[in-house]
Amino acid sequence: MVSQLNPPTIQESAHPAHHRAPETPKPPLRSAEAAVYINMSDSWLRQSRMDGRSDGPAFVRAGARAIRYRLADLDRWLEQRVCVAGSRPKPEPAPAPPKPKRGRKPPARRRPLH
Repeated sequence: MVSQLNPPTIQESAHPAHHRAPETPKPPLRSAEAAVYINMSDSWLRQSRMDGRSDGPAFVRAGARAIRYRLADLDRWLEQRVCVAGSRPKPEPAPAPPKPKRGRKPPARRRPLH
């Protein structure tokens, strides 16, 4: 018994598989979702965004308080931490020295009353 092949339809032949429309990019993840994706805690991600820290993945500030993580940035961050037996990850750049704190002026010295 010989099976017959169905001829391609006009729609299939006009758009071969390798010429499909590009996939729409996935929306950025919220902090809690990104934490699950990289298997870290949301608290750790929040701390890694603090000034002077450079050990966390890149993030996007989408508003005054809205933080988002792009999948490409999370994947890049994970790839930078891949280790093989006997090797260590690339060292992180040294953090910037802390900014000096602006304290109060010491009280003015009072002159003794005479």
